[in-house]
Amino acid sequence: MEKKMYKKEEPIQYETYEMGIVLPRKFLSNGPGWGLGGVCDKNNCFVESSSYHGGWIDHGGIYQWDEEKYVDETIVYFGLFFKHWGHFLVDLNSRLWFPAISNKFTNQMKIVYIGEDEIDGNYLEYFHLLGIQKEQLIHVTQPTRFNKVIVPHFSMRGCIWFSNEYEKMLDKLISNALIEINDKEKISCEKVYFSRLNLRKAILTEVGEAQIVKMFRVNNYTILSPETLSLKQQIYIWNTCQQIVCINGSIALNCMFSKNIDLHLIVLNKTSLIHLNLYLFTMMRNTNIYYINIYNEPYLTKNIPSNLGSGPFLMEISDDLLDFFANNNLINPYKKIMIFFIKCVNRIRYTGKVWNIKNKIKLFLRKLYIRS
Repeated sequence: MEKKMYKKEEPIQYETYEMGIVLPRKFLSNGPGWGLGGVCDKNNCFVESSSYHGGWIDHGGIYQWDEEKYVDETIVYFGLFFKHWGHFLVDLNSRLWFPAISNKFTNQMKIVYIGEDEIDGNYLEYFHLLGIQKEQLIHVTQPTRFNKVIVPHFSMRGCIWFSNEYEKMLDKLISNALIEINDKEKISCEKVYFSRLNLRKAILTEVGEAQIVKMFRVNNYTILSPETLSLKQQIYIWNTCQQIVCINGSIALNCMFSKNIDLHLIVLNKTSLIHLNLYLFTMMRNTNIYYINIYNEPYLTKNIPSNLGSGPFLMEISDDLLDFFANNNLINPYKKIMIFFIKCVNRIRYTGKVWNIKNKIKLFLRKLYIRS
């Protein structure tokens, strides 16, 4: 898989449009999955480089508009933004190479984005660590024409290639994070387990991580929830820790923030489906990575799970995991009979999530109540 991925050597380009207009996102029934919108030139012709084609999802395209406003600014088009950390890292952020490292960018320029969500939290910190302040961001929610629109090309294509510009952008972000973080913010530890247990999405679609977390906790791994940490704190951990364990998904993609040659990344596979973007980022960072299969997929013939994000996912204390513990002289707190019991209980819980049994029972009881 890694052989099909590569570093793109050609310099990443950008395009400039006088009196260009930015169209906010708009969904049409026959439109692309992530909606229409993007940049048009002064003649209202759509700028194709402002669209996104991810291979599995598309965004961008023109639609009719009646009113527009004018802002006398030179802007850099970021593109679509919405709050999903994995998609932000893979699909949305790679135009930022231009304001981050190009000598053509000036602090007088603004960054324009579209979509329904506002940029805040760790997303805003990401911009800040690249030298972009909140005051430079413009959220376009109605068609807006600008004096000049700069459209950088993407500096990374998920699952396929990355560029020198993309690496330099990340290197700047890492460097600034390690400079800005103060001693009170630093979390220093040798071994970390990044957990998904407190994520609402994981609570709804994942079964079995709690028991695995306990196995690492009793072996003196520091258990952390990334969503409770600032981006600076996470970058510090990725660059100072000796070993990080996490479930394959958005958390593992944060290896892009690591220049730590001593780091050993242990990735727990919650599904047999391949996470190609993780291969791309570990290739880019030359990460020492070890995979452990912890998945059980009893409904795979029914296309469950159908993709890396949907679930539900059933994770178990697998033979692979037990071998890892034995080979690394780690303590296994569970006896065989307890592992068997845990697997039985979790498989029942998993089946309930697959067939949505809990909600079906609620609906049935509600109907009985109404009839009575």
